[in-house]
Amino acid sequence: MGRKRSDPKELVDQAQQHAVRGELAEAEAAYGQALTAAPDHVGALAGLGVLLVERGKAEQAVELLERAREIAPEFAPIHAALCNAYMETGSDEQALASAEMSAKLETTSTIPLMQLARLHILAGRNLEAIGAVRRVLRRDPTHAEALYLRAGLSGDGSFGVGAPPPDLIADLFDRYARTYDDHLVQRLKYSLPEKLAPMLGEPTGTWKIMDLGCGTGLAGVVLRPFASELIGGDLSFKMLIRARARGIY
Repeated sequence: MGRKRSDPKELVDQAQQHAVRGELAEAEAAYGQALTAAPDHVGALAGLGVLLVERGKAEQAVELLERAREIAPEFAPIHAALCNAYMETGSDEQALASAEMSAKLETTSTIPLMQLARLHILAGRNLEAIGAVRRVLRRDPTHAEALYLRAGLSGDGSFGVGAPPPDLIADLFDRYARTYDDHLVQRLKYSLPEKLAPMLGEPTGTWKIMDLGCGTGLAGVVLRPFASELIGGDLSFKMLIRARARGIY
């Protein structure tokens, strides 16, 4: 006999698949169904909490992630997710405590320590940020992002500063993804794709187009009528989720 549709694990899997396709409302609904079936399902609580941060519902996310933490207090990713949720609500002290706990529980990965370093940077605590970066480098002396940040934060030219590593760029735009369209179009009045479109002639729907650095797909909306095949690429996974949700690539 197969699993019933109300199986929380199956619903969490469905939610994750929706999220990867950029179907955030559908993902939220599937997580909600999973929690209806199993209110204390840690995967559903954590997954929905992370998703709600992405959807600009950080206060709700904090409630869910706090519940998840009560159930699984030793699970480092929940503390990392709580850090992000608290950052969105402007709760710096709680975010800092969650980041420190994540780093304490996860003793080998550099990910929670990098989260801690970024949190200090955003708050303007350079000395603390340098300390977190040094902790990263003790775990991984070749960590490209940490080496880049150490050089920039210390102001010591002996370290040398090259191009920012791809992971740093990806993280920056992952954090920017949710507000990217509003900030770029509404506040900065970005209109370059619309201005370029008349230069391309009449749309034939026959071109094969690669939109590199596609972001959330603002240019893709204009390019779609010209293309038989439109492919978007970006370093930021969260940008790509939003581009995919447009249904044009």
